[in-house]
Amino acid sequence: MSILKNDSSDWDYHIFDCDTASQEFGAFQSFAELWNSKRINGKLPAWRDFDITDFFGWYGWLSVCDISYEGVFDTHYRLWGTNVANILGYDLTGKSPRKNTEPPYEYSDGYSQKEFDFLESLARQPAIGTAFGSIAWQNRSYVKYEEITLPLSDDGESTDKLLFAINPKF
Repeated sequence: MSILKNDSSDWDYHIFDCDTASQEFGAFQSFAELWNSKRINGKLPAWRDFDITDFFGWYGWLSVCDISYEGVFDTHYRLWGTNVANILGYDLTGKSPRKNTEPPYEYSDGYSQKEFDFLESLARQPAIGTAFGSIAWQNRSYVKYEEITLPLSDDGESTDKLLFAINPKF
């Protein structure tokens, strides 16, 4: 496991090998077990390998983004959970948090180059990520949440999507 600290916020980022035991993920153990159950011979699962009923108990707390490696690394959210939108105050469904693709980059609330570097690292390795922090950028540092990010792949090897689950800490 490697740990990244965002010097400009209270967010901590952790990167884990894809073979890390599910028990290492605490509140996300069942979610990691679900993801692992879709892996065949160590290959990454695809988004199509999941059924909506697989996510019972996580409805509203999930997000899925498509990855783009063309030019600058980018993400476009195909799903942004309703509970995630309620907590953060915005919905990124069908959008990228990156507002432009040329430097200097601009981002949606809560995103910075650090978050994109973290997501790109998870996608390229591939690896599992966890992050924890507060919504301090909205002057709501009392609202904390943690998330797990899992790589998905149509070919089992190259990450083309990331699957997120959020666990609020009110």
